[in-house]
Amino acid sequence: MSLSIPPPASAVDVPRVVEDLKTKKAWFEANQARVTAENIAKAEENIQRLTNSKDVKTADVPSGGETPAEQVSSKDEDEASPKPTPSEALEKAEDLNNESVEES
Repeated sequence: MSLSIPPPASAVDVPRVVEDLKTKKAWFEANQARVTAENIAKAEENIQRLTNSKDVKTADVPSGGETPAEQVSSKDEDEASPKPTPSEALEKAEDLNNESVEES
């Protein structure tokens, strides 16, 4: 990520660079909630798309093809290890993000 702020060429430029950095920081902080919401929506769409494409699987057909393929739900396969919902996964990610922000 580039901040697009040219470095100071001399000591005279330092106040300008400091002000530019403060402006960039304020802009990032002001837009953080919007960008986070956009990223969450995009991630949830991807999760939904990926989980929907795996909902119905086709069982292997015998080599002779005597019987039609049997549909097997991936939900039946995954009952032993329940997976978090997209909202639960998002909450966990936000908690981890908040912890890392507090540490720094």
